[in-house]
Amino acid sequence: MKRYLISTLALFFLFTFAGFVSAEPSFNGPTGLIISPTADITTPESAWLGANYIDYSNSGVDSSLWSYTLTGGISEVFEIGVAGFYSSSASDGFGLNAKYALVLEGEETPGISIGLIYNDMSGDSVTNFYIVGTRYFQADDLNVDRAVGIHGGVGWLDSAWVNDEFNYWGGLDFNIADNMIAIAEYISTFGPTDNDVFTFGVRYFANETWSGQAGLVDGDMTIGASFIF
Repeated sequence: MKRYLISTLALFFLFTFAGFVSAEPSFNGPTGLIISPTADITTPESAWLGANYIDYSNSGVDSSLWSYTLTGGISEVFEIGVAGFYSSSASDGFGLNAKYALVLEGEETPGISIGLIYNDMSGDSVTNFYIVGTRYFQADDLNVDRAVGIHGGVGWLDSAWVNDEFNYWGGLDFNIADNMIAIAEYISTFGPTDNDVFTFGVRYFANETWSGQAGLVDGDMTIGASFIF
């Protein structure tokens, strides 16, 4: 029944959302891909409300997790955010995040940002200081704002399970229509098992306000939606 409900919601997003907007919040809140942050900064003096869900049952973990995020642009180079996490198998938690653009993307140069993600669930905290780069490439034969985005980052991770070690990630997003992008990413440490994961998904845009996404995180279904104001 749960799988049927999730699949139905995913199809709802598929046929409801179509359009194109700027950087959308990731699962933890910072603007980025489905899971990991990119160097993008959200639009100045605007904010994103995001809701995302992951069902971990395919990984052999009897758990699911909702994240509710609020991410705002303070300026064209700085964003901050808060998050709330609601787990089916653990105590609820909260998160804080901030990202600062060291270098804004130019015609020939990538954007580079540094950031902090702090999450606390069931009294166990996870802190990640990171640096990430992003470069978008346009295709001459596509009438779109961006054809392919390449992203890569590395962070210094400290948590109740992982003490002082590097984590890293990389990803692609690319236009498959004027109103949707496909996303693929790899994260070295994520989830209740702290294993590396591969994520694949699609993000759909209704207009400059709404977006929705659906995908798989190492085979686990994830869905989400975002609203900018």
